[in-house]
Amino acid sequence: MSNSDSGNSGEETTPSSGATSSADDGRAAIVQPTKSRKAWFIIGGAAVIVSLAIGSTVWYSTSSKTTEDPRAAVTLYMKSIKERDAGQAEAVLCQEFTQGKKLKVSDQYSFSKFDYTVGAPQKISATKYLVRIDVDAIVSRNGESTMQKSTKEYPVLKQDGGWKVCPQATENH
Repeated sequence: MSNSDSGNSGEETTPSSGATSSADDGRAAIVQPTKSRKAWFIIGGAAVIVSLAIGSTVWYSTSSKTTEDPRAAVTLYMKSIKERDAGQAEAVLCQEFTQGKKLKVSDQYSFSKFDYTVGAPQKISATKYLVRIDVDAIVSRNGESTMQKSTKEYPVLKQDGGWKVCPQATENH
């Protein structure tokens, strides 16, 4: 058989493992790496998608702490009360409330129960919303526990690029 009869256009192929040299063998050799490459692209694509999903979850969970919406600000404020985290509360309180003072957690009270529900924000203007909160808590002060259920409506103002809670403005006890 001559080189022109083998379909290889003057190229010589070396058979491996007893296989004969033919155009089909050449194509099979080309297809195999393509399938392998395709598998790696699929695996790589899946890895990128999983990474994006994880990254999005992390970004979303941390972005809610930047108070990009009024409800997130109130939720973070209520969480900070429940966890007794003055620093976190301070980060979402309006300037009028903090007036440059540092907040501190009082040792005179604790919660044996602190449940809350944050309602949908009601838009008052582009920079002000009202957000309703229902609180169900058991508060211990000086060794005496009392059950407290209350509904509060907090104004939330746009300040310093984020939403800030102003609890003193309209608290219903």
